[in-house]
Amino acid sequence: LLQQQRQQPQSVQVQPTIQHVLSRELQLYFIKVVDLIKVAMAEDPSIPLPGSAGAGPSTAAAGAPSAAPAAAGQDPASGAAATAGQAPSTSGAAGAGQGSTAAAAAGPSGRALEAARMLNAVLASLASDPGLHPLTPYLVKFCADEVAASLRSAHSLHVLLRFAEALLRNEDIGLEPYVHQLLPALLTCLVARNIGPTGHWAVRDKAASLVRTVCVRFGDPYYNVQPRVSKTLLRALLDPSKPLTT
Repeated sequence: LLQQQRQQPQSVQVQPTIQHVLSRELQLYFIKVVDLIKVAMAEDPSIPLPGSAGAGPSTAAAGAPSAAPAAAGQDPASGAAATAGQAPSTSGAAGAGQGSTAAAAAGPSGRALEAARMLNAVLASLASDPGLHPLTPYLVKFCADEVAASLRSAHSLHVLLRFAEALLRNEDIGLEPYVHQLLPALLTCLVARNIGPTGHWAVRDKAASLVRTVCVRFGDPYYNVQPRVSKTLLRALLDPSKPLTT
């Protein structure tokens, strides 16, 4: 029997690497969204959220998809192919940057109003645009990376949580494969030891609301989401070395 099995040809099929294809419009959309989010994060926390727009030209976002081919799941810094795919509407993110030069010359109040308008337009686009599915892994990775790099700024974390909330509100993009990246970032905002001297309670409250949303939305397809969240929160609660904020 063993000899017969060895003589039989193997039926294993090797699948070729699938390239993640992004159109030029999607690449520009990603760059504009990340740029505007970083501008909002860099503003003075004393200005009410979403803050005023900073003076000076915006720079291309680090980690933006480029025109080079990339395998699915690859780091966006390595790039992605530039063809095909449904392009999102540019009336939100790309159009949000128009008029910022005039607002910068209008004084602090004008810049604050313009920044609020731009950020709200970006978040509204992320929450409703049906053509963002190809960008989902890049947007989630950007959010997770920026949360890890901004733990001492409650203002920046609040902007990033609004960014994550917009993604969760968009029912046309598939977030299921990326919950394992998004959930740790939300839990970090919830139980981190120190996330800034002021405004951290609002950040924790927002993070708790989003964690609940993740558990309700993805609790059925991912049976271990709620036990994982409960274990993390219970560990933080029972640890005597953790401060009251945690």
